Amino acid sequence: MGLALVGYGHFTFMQVRAHAVRGLDLHLERLDRGTRELFGTGLDHDRVRHYVRHALRGTSGDASVRVQVVPSDPGVLLRGGSDEPRVMVMVRAPAEPDEAPQRLRSVEYERPLPHLKHLDTMGLIHQARLARQAGYDGALFTDRTGHVSEADLANVVFWEGEFGDLEFAEADGKEGTGKEGAFVWPDAPALPGVMRGMLRRGMERLGVPVHDRPVHRSELPRLGSAFLTNSLNDGQPVASVDGLPFTVHERARALLRACHEANNWQALNGD
Repeated sequence: MGLALVGYGHFTFMQVRAHAVRGLDLHLERLDRGTRELFGTGLDHDRVRHYVRHALRGTSGDASVRVQVVPSDPGVLLRGGSDEPRVMVMVRAPAEPDEAPQRLRSVEYERPLPHLKHLDTMGLIHQARLARQAGYDGALFTDRTGHVSEADLANVVFWEGEFGDLEFAEADGKEGTGKEGAFVWPDAPALPGVMRGMLRRGMERLGVPVHDRPVHRSELPRLGSAFLTNSLNDGQPVASVDGLPFTVHERARALLRACHEANNWQALNGD
């Protein structure tokens, strides 16, 4: 049975510059974690690095790279056996962030196994397509109770409160303040994106205030500022949800960028 007939597997998507990746450790951890859950075996980090380096041979080292883990023999899995997974690396031209504010339509939709970046993407792509056909830029997902989880191809983070005299830690280690506002990640089943992981790590390092809590759709008028984060974007502004306008807080956007850049580039050769 060919691989094209069985949509079983998972992947990660990374931006490589000069043979290095921000958050490479998080990508490798994602691949290992997903492989253990779907195939019952781990995935060696050095093996992945070797495959990516091999795929980048003859290039400048700047690329968009997708690492996908799929069955070697899908028939074995369907019969209930175990299968040593195959690692596939696809290389494309490097991509840049999308700065355009996004107009989203909320829709009740819950991905299967939402904590995995798996190959079952038909549902979310269908919802994104329907949103675009209706005149929006994408979809914002809520669960059956109306709580926000994620967007079709991104995590979503809100800014709650005012800035006032908010400061944040710099590389010199100053402690941050932030008594009047904080970033809020919706506490609902969703993909823990690598960019989200980098931003959380940067927030901790820089002293940026942040919370995880349930965010109900009815709260959106009160929050009023949101950003999408994925492998390309560390803070793509949300312009509106269901026609409700959102404020593009440039200081919040700058904070997200600083949190992203607090993560060092990690070389694919392990040095």
